Amino acid sequence: MTSGPGRERQAPAFGAEHPAAHGELHPARESISATVTVAGAYAAVEQALRIGPDRLIALAYLGASTTEDGRFDAILTTRGWRRWLRLPARIEFRRTPREAHAVVHLSWRARWRPHLFPVMEANIGLRPVSESRTELVFTGEYRPPGGLVGLVADRLAGGRLALSTAEAFLEDLGAAIEKDLGERPGMTPPIEPNRQQA
Repeated sequence: MTSGPGRERQAPAFGAEHPAAHGELHPARESISATVTVAGAYAAVEQALRIGPDRLIALAYLGASTTEDGRFDAILTTRGWRRWLRLPARIEFRRTPREAHAVVHLSWRARWRPHLFPVMEANIGLRPVSESRTELVFTGEYRPPGGLVGLVADRLAGGRLALSTAEAFLEDLGAAIEKDLGERPGMTPPIEPNRQQA
C-alpha cells in the first residue's frame, strides 16, 4: 500500500449546536488528508466499506467490540515506530448517499478522558487507480481540546499525533479491506511483485 498525508489550518466554523459552543472544545479546526492504495477493484472496495464496516473493524483491530448503539470500541495507534502509542477510541460509521463523493463518514472520540484528546470527523472516499487497485481517500477535521493549554499542546505535538493516528487508521482499514476481499469466494489475494519462488 502507498500513502500520502497532508494537514492544513481551517478557520473557526461551528454552529451553536456544536459542543464547542458550550465550551467543551476549542472552536478551531485542523484539516487532515491521507491516501492509501489497496489491491481491489473499485466496486468491491466500495461494497466492503458500505456493507461491512463492522467486519473491517474486527479484521483491523483485535479485541474490537460493538456497542449497543452500533458504534465500535477499538484501540487506535499512531503510524510508524510510534505504534506503541495507543488510543482507546469509540468509532461511529455512517453511510453517505451514493451520489456523494464519500463512501462513508466516520467520527471517533477517545474513551479515556476524552476532554484531553482531539475529536475526529472524516469522510472516506474512493478513487479507481486501475482495474484491480483503488485509492482510499481520508479527508477529515479534528477539533483540539478546549482551552489555551490544549491549543498550545496541539501546535506542539497534537496535530502530528492526530495526523499519524489518521494515517495508521487508514493503513489498518486498507489492510482489512484486502484481507476481506481475499477471503471472499471467487476472490484471490493480491500477488506481491518481485517475489521469487525458491
